[in-house]
Amino acid sequence: MATVTLICKNCGKKRIIQYKRRNMKFCSLSCATIYNNKRRIYDYMKGNNNPAKRKEVRQKLSQKLKGKKHPWMEGKNNPNHKSNGGMKQSAKDKLSKLAKIRLRDKTKHPNWKGGITLSDRGDAWTEELRTSIRQRDKFVCQICNKNGFVVHHIDYDKMNNNPNNLITLCQSCHPKTNYNRKKWEVYFNDNR
Repeated sequence: MATVTLICKNCGKKRIIQYKRRNMKFCSLSCATIYNNKRRIYDYMKGNNNPAKRKEVRQKLSQKLKGKKHPWMEGKNNPNHKSNGGMKQSAKDKLSKLAKIRLRDKTKHPNWKGGITLSDRGDAWTEELRTSIRQRDKFVCQICNKNGFVVHHIDYDKMNNNPNNLITLCQSCHPKTNYNRKKWEVYFNDNR
C-alpha cells in the first residue's frame, strides 16, 4: 500500500499515512482543533475593530432579536425562574387573563366533540364492567403490551358498552387514539 509523509500544520510532527489520506493537514483531531481555535480570533476583529462593539451594529441586532425567544434566558438565567424569586404577581395575573380568554370558547379547541360528557355513557358503564374488561385483557395495553388500566370504546360510541366494543389501554396510548379515529377503529377490529 502506498504511503505519504504528513507534516502536521499545528505541531510540526512527521507522520506516515496512507496515500488515500494524503490531503490530511493534521496528525490528530486535537491538533486540528487547537490550530483552528488559534485562528478563530482574527486580527481585524480585535478591539474596536470588532463589529459587535459598534453602536449601530448592536442596535440592528437588538431590532432583529425583538420578540424572539432567547436561549440565554432559559432556566436559571430567566428572571422569572424560581431561583430568582419566581414570576411576579402582575405577570401571573396577565397570563391568567389570557388563559381565561382563550378558554371561553371551548368549541374552538381541537378535541371538542360537541359537548360529550362522562354522563353520556349510559347505565351499563359500571366499575364491574370496566374491571371485567381489564381482567379479560390481563391488565395489558392492547397497543404497546405495557400495564393497561384505561377502558376504551373501539367504535367511539360511549353508549355502546358491549364487551366486544371495549378494550384495555395504558394512559400513554389512550390519548393517541383520540386522533385518526378511523385508523384506530380499523386497527382494533383487525387485531381482535
